[in-house]
Amino acid sequence: MKLQEQTYKDAYLPVDPDFLELLTQLTHENRSGKVHFFNTRNDVDDVQGVLKALVKTRSGEFLQLIGGSAVRVDKIITVLGKPGPAFDEYDSYGSVCFNCFDHGQF
Repeated sequence: MKLQEQTYKDAYLPVDPDFLELLTQLTHENRSGKVHFFNTRNDVDDVQGVLKALVKTRSGEFLQLIGGSAVRVDKIITVLGKPGPAFDEYDSYGSVCFNCFDHGQF
């Protein structure tokens, strides 16, 4: 089955080896569940299924699910409820003062 990786405009960022080890363990256990991540438009997205493998490509490492879907590892917010590399970025959205943003009024 061909990997259906998404094409991101930004460069792949290094991921904590402990998180890669967790993903490897989850794929070996054929764990099933939901993965929340930032998609190519930088919107929060999710996919559900059985975790199949970690796949390295020229554009980064991807978590492949059975069925062909693949999520770039550095864009994962949560995997089966566990925080991923992009969790802090996602969490910061809830901590921002939206009144402080430039909404075109300046």
